[in-house]
Amino acid sequence: MAQVVRPTARPLWVGILVGLGFLAAEVGLIAVLRIVAPENAFGALLLLGVLVVSAGWDFPLAIATSLASAAVYAYLHLEGRDSLAPALAVFLTLALLTNVLVGQARLRAAEAEQRRKEALGLAGQQAALRRLATLVARTADLSEIYQVAVRELAHSLAVDHVTLVRFRPDNSCLVVAAHDLPEVPGFGVGEEFSLSGDNMSGQIYATGTSTRIDDYAGAAGPIAARL
Repeated sequence: MAQVVRPTARPLWVGILVGLGFLAAEVGLIAVLRIVAPENAFGALLLLGVLVVSAGWDFPLAIATSLASAAVYAYLHLEGRDSLAPALAVFLTLALLTNVLVGQARLRAAEAEQRRKEALGLAGQQAALRRLATLVARTADLSEIYQVAVRELAHSLAVDHVTLVRFRPDNSCLVVAAHDLPEVPGFGVGEEFSLSGDNMSGQIYATGTSTRIDDYAGAAGPIAARL
């Protein structure tokens, strides 16, 4: 069921093809079954495509599939009868109810997926903290602890570059640990930089709080020049 009820919708064009494919298959199956039991309408079979489309795609496509299925139902089973309204109303009610119920199932699936991702992220952070705590407990060298810290932080945040610096009173900083992709050169441990100019390290040193720079094109100073 988890492969059908998906938290995020598939591409719209795939949903259209799936809906049309189910309608064609349902019409063919009903035509065969009516040879065996001509007195039976077999209208419930047309709800199968509605169920699948409701589970895998957004509400508008599910509604469109329901209306198309209702039109096919009316054409195949109610032609020539005095009144098709009651049976058609029942079919549409069932189809729309299927849309709503499966839509709720998709919402629950999305919420469960979000909780799963949050739990995995928390578990990863706790594992990283345990590894750091183990290093501290066995009195590992500070340089080793720093290097593990930046590596674990990079993995937890899913980023390519993390640098840990020590600020100095003379408005400079010393790189004590760094994590970078092998093919992307970064800062080397032991490098020293002036905090002058407009850059993230300089802002943190000046304000004592976290900061963010989305585009380093307007940044300035020795650190910005390296990036």
